[in-house]
Amino acid sequence: MRIVDGQIVLAESSLQLDRHKRAEAESEVMLEVEENEFSHMTTSGSYMKRERTQAWDDVDNATFYQGLAQFGTDFETIAKLFPSRSRRQIKLKFNNEERKNPLKINQILMGKPQSIDLVGFEEMSGLKLE
Repeated sequence: MRIVDGQIVLAESSLQLDRHKRAEAESEVMLEVEENEFSHMTTSGSYMKRERTQAWDDVDNATFYQGLAQFGTDFETIAKLFPSRSRRQIKLKFNNEERKNPLKINQILMGKPQSIDLVGFEEMSGLKLE
């Protein structure tokens, strides 16, 4: 389309596309990339099985904070309160909460220590303590 003397005029050349010219122009833009064993980074995490994240509900949060108050940063023991979660997930939860609520974490860890409820721990973990 062109404007001639204030009128819009349809150009006949714009009604046809030259596919060969367009394909030639697009092929010039492409780069040839050689890939070999050193072209991408492979780390120990590349082939690691990734655990699906589970949402933490209010009950889980309360249990986490209760475990933190009783056992401190012993994540292995806290993980026993959560049969479906690993120590790593508990540690990641702690790191996340430490970023989100640093005052609450400090208050729990530095505050008055809570006594360990062994009966409650046995019930929640399913372990039998002697």
